[in-house]
Amino acid sequence: MRRLPITPMEAFVLSRVDGRATASAIALATGIPVAEVVAALQKLDGLGAVHYAERESAVSSAVSAPPLSSPEPRSAPRASPRVTTVSYDRRELDEPAELDPDRKHRILETFHRLAIDSHYELLGVPRDADKKAIKSAYYDVVGLFHPDKYFGKNLGTFKPRLEKIFQRLTEAHDALTRAATRADYDSYLQSQEATRAFEEPAPTSIVEINREIEREARAEAAQHAAAAGESIPAGRPTPAPSSGPDAPWSESPRPLLTPEERRRALARKLRVSITPPSKPSQPAESPPAAPMTKEMAGDALRRRYEARLSQARDARVRRYVKQAEDALAANSLIAATNALRIAASLSPEDVVLADQLDRVEKQASAALADQYLEQARYDERRGHLAEAAHTYEKVLRGRPTAYVYERAAHCLVESGGDLKRANDLAKRAVELSPNETSYRITLARIYAKAGMEASAASELERARTLDPGDDTVKDWLKRLKRGEI
Repeated sequence: MRRLPITPMEAFVLSRVDGRATASAIALATGIPVAEVVAALQKLDGLGAVHYAERESAVSSAVSAPPLSSPEPRSAPRASPRVTTVSYDRRELDEPAELDPDRKHRILETFHRLAIDSHYELLGVPRDADKKAIKSAYYDVVGLFHPDKYFGKNLGTFKPRLEKIFQRLTEAHDALTRAATRADYDSYLQSQEATRAFEEPAPTSIVEINREIEREARAEAAQHAAAAGESIPAGRPTPAPSSGPDAPWSESPRPLLTPEERRRALARKLRVSITPPSKPSQPAESPPAAPMTKEMAGDALRRRYEARLSQARDARVRRYVKQAEDALAANSLIAATNALRIAASLSPEDVVLADQLDRVEKQASAALADQYLEQARYDERRGHLAEAAHTYEKVLRGRPTAYVYERAAHCLVESGGDLKRANDLAKRAVELSPNETSYRITLARIYAKAGMEASAASELERARTLDPGDDTVKDWLKRLKRGEI
C-alpha cells in the first residue's frame, strides 16, 4: 500500500476502509466532502487497493458507496453511484432504533426518494437491463430492507419505512420482470418525461434573475455616476437602499445626483453661488443654496437606483415575452409557458401578462392531457390512488370532462384525501353528466363518508330513478341503511 501513487488525502480515506464503512460514513468520519471521498475511492478501486463488496449504493440514492474490503474476484457493477443531496431532515437520524447511523441513513434516504425514483433507479439498473440483471439487483438490495432481517429489534418509526421500501422494491421487481407490465411501466415513464418540463419550475431561478437585474441596475448607475464625476460629502457612508447580504448597494458607491444637485455641488467647491435662471426684468440673485446633507444624497441615490432597477426589470420582462412569442411561433407551448411564467413573476401587477400566461398554460395543459391521463390511469391501476387523484386534477386543466372529475373524486376519497375537495369534484361530474348513475354513486359515497346520510340516500335514490335495474345502486342503498358506508 505504501508504494501506491496516491496523495495523503487518498491514503487517509484508505485508512478508514474496514469492510463495513460506506463513502458517506467515511466522509462523516474524516470531514472530507463526500464527492472527494467518492473520487478517492474510485481511484483506489482502479488501483486495486479496494473493491466494492456489495452493490448497495444504488438503493441508498445518495453518495453512500457500499462496504469496501480487500481485493478479491468481483463482477461488473450494475450501476454507478449517484450524487444527490440528503432528502430528509437530519434530526430523523436521532429517532430511537436499534440501527447503526449508516443503516438509518440508507433507510431514510431511500424512503424519502420513493416518490421520485423510478423502478430502475430504485433497483440500480439501467433501463435496458435484462430480466436476469433485474432479478440479481433485487436480491442484492432486498436483504437490506426486508423487515424480517431486523426481527426482534426495536425499530421504532423505521419499521413502517422499511415495510414501505420493501413493498416498492417488490413492486419494481414484479413490474420489470414481466414483459407486459414492463412495457406498461416504460410507457408510463415516457409520459412522465413528456410532462416534466411543464411541471417543474423554470430552469432559471426567479431569485437569480432578480439578483441579475439588480446587478445590471447597479452597474449602469455606477457607470453613470463615474461618467458624471459625482461625489458626496465626506463622512459616514450613505445608507444603502436596503440591507442584508443581497442589498443592491452593499458597499455605498458615489451617489447619483440630479443635474441641479450636481450644479449646487460644483458651486460649493468653487465657493460661489449659482444663480437660478430668471426673467430679464428680475435680475435679482437667489439666496445661497443650503448644503446638501447625507440624507439628500441618500434619497437621490435611492431614486436613481429605483429608476434603473425598474428599467432593467421592464427590459427583462420584454425579453421573456419575446421568447414566449418565438416559442409560440414554433408551436413549443411548454417553452412559451415557462418564459411567460418568468415574465409574470417579474411583473406580477401586469394583468394582461397574467391573462396571456393563463391562456398559454391552458393550451399546454390541453396538449399534455393525454400524457397526464395515461399517468393517472396507471397510478390508479397499481393502487397509488393519492398520486392518481393528483394527476387526474392535472388532466382537468386541459380536459375538464365529467369522467376525469369523477375519477379524481373517486381516487381522492379512496386514498383518504380531502373530502371537501372530493365532494366538489364529484358534484362537478354530476353537473356535467346528470344521467350517469356511477357519478351519483361516487357523490353519495362521499356524502356518506362525511356523515351526511340523508344527502347520500337522496343521491342514491336519484341514481335508482335513472336506472331502476342497476343492482349496484340497490346494493349501495342497502349498505347505507345498514350503516356500512
